[in-house]
Amino acid sequence: MISTHAEQKAHTVLPDPLLVEISKLCGAYGVLGCHLVIVKDDVDVRVASTLGKIKSKGKDALRVGQELCPLGASAQLITLLAISEAFMLTEHKITDPIKGYLPELQMSEKDVADKITCVDLITHMSGLPRLSGIPDKDINADNVISKLGAIKPEHPFRSTYYPTNIAGPILEALIKHLTNQNVPAWIDDCIFQKYAMQSSQVARDGNRGNVILSNGRDILQFVAGLPHASIYEQLFTIQAENIDYPLNSPPQLAAGCFGLVKTSYNGKDTYENWSLEMGTASCL
Repeated sequence: MISTHAEQKAHTVLPDPLLVEISKLCGAYGVLGCHLVIVKDDVDVRVASTLGKIKSKGKDALRVGQELCPLGASAQLITLLAISEAFMLTEHKITDPIKGYLPELQMSEKDVADKITCVDLITHMSGLPRLSGIPDKDINADNVISKLGAIKPEHPFRSTYYPTNIAGPILEALIKHLTNQNVPAWIDDCIFQKYAMQSSQVARDGNRGNVILSNGRDILQFVAGLPHASIYEQLFTIQAENIDYPLNSPPQLAAGCFGLVKTSYNGKDTYENWSLEMGTASCL
């Protein structure tokens, strides 16, 4: 059962009346506390958490910091669920080293190719930079695996949290490898059809590659079904065996794939861990 305190926090962090109404609508779909759907327009929809640090000020509650418990962009969640469905066709798991089922993988950092997993890509612990910082702008799902060996890492593997969008084409390449299908067809079949996302599609953008287009109703359908998805526990459970925290003293356990938060105190980077309890995010 969700605690009254946790539920109250989830509804008071963002007191805007519209967001409260969206939160209530999520609740009607069985999505409580940790999920909030924010609709920007018909094609730009993201999934974010309603929970952050709370600072009391009279009867009001103020949010401190930015997205202290982010769930990631909805398009990334859809891609992750799609690849988890792809793994069901094999004997491999999303936590297995990628080289175990893709031997041609090469990485410029020593021994990383033998250890890196999809979870490392999901949690931005891979060391890979952003595509915008790479001279070759023509990297896509068809050639990313062959080009990874020449890409200089942004930081040592699993040493810190660093957002990267290069994971997108890598995950697409893995979906194609595991399913022998093109990515739009696979996502349409195992995600859009399964979750009755009638207005969603994967479109091709000349600058960004494959782009998932959706709307608020479809994303609400998707988020409502996410707790029942095969990847849910892997997204939001502690994965201590996969991630190290050398910047922490003492090292802390890694939270779920989208529960990792980087903050700075007096110029030093630290991390905060979050977990899910009965559908409500709470600080460990």
